[in-house]
Amino acid sequence: MTKRSHSLVADCPHPRPGWRTFDAAGQFCFNLPEDMEVQTTNGVDSYVRVFKGPSMTLMFDFGYPADYRGASPDKQDFRVVQETIDGIPVSISSWEQRRPTSDSLPFKIGLNTRWRGGLGMLVCCASREGCKTARQAFRSIRFQKDPNSGWHKDGWVN
Repeated sequence: MTKRSHSLVADCPHPRPGWRTFDAAGQFCFNLPEDMEVQTTNGVDSYVRVFKGPSMTLMFDFGYPADYRGASPDKQDFRVVQETIDGIPVSISSWEQRRPTSDSLPFKIGLNTRWRGGLGMLVCCASREGCKTARQAFRSIRFQKDPNSGWHKDGWVN
């Protein structure tokens, strides 16, 4: 029988109007605008999800140490800040892609942490304002501190 502890979702900030909570298999949860839809995707050696909305796309890769901190010639106005979200140190990078492809949005913001093997989130936004929305989603993340938790929901909570 699977051990059950309190729901991780209970620890997630209540979503603001027009947002909802996604529980990432009991490992962490976060809030996103309600117009974001989960796209079917599979990770090879990690837990991956992609969410698409009208003005931004968010992808996360949990269990693999993704890193968006490196500058490159294609990254304009590249910035990295160190923050703490829910007691966990994270790096948040932002930049504008100099030559975005036709299927890519030009403004990017990435989050990465080494917590539990690594969590990387990358958001592609149509505007700088959209990246402010992504930052709000990042700051809503709550990490499951109990590795023995039996809570394993994968999907929208509300």
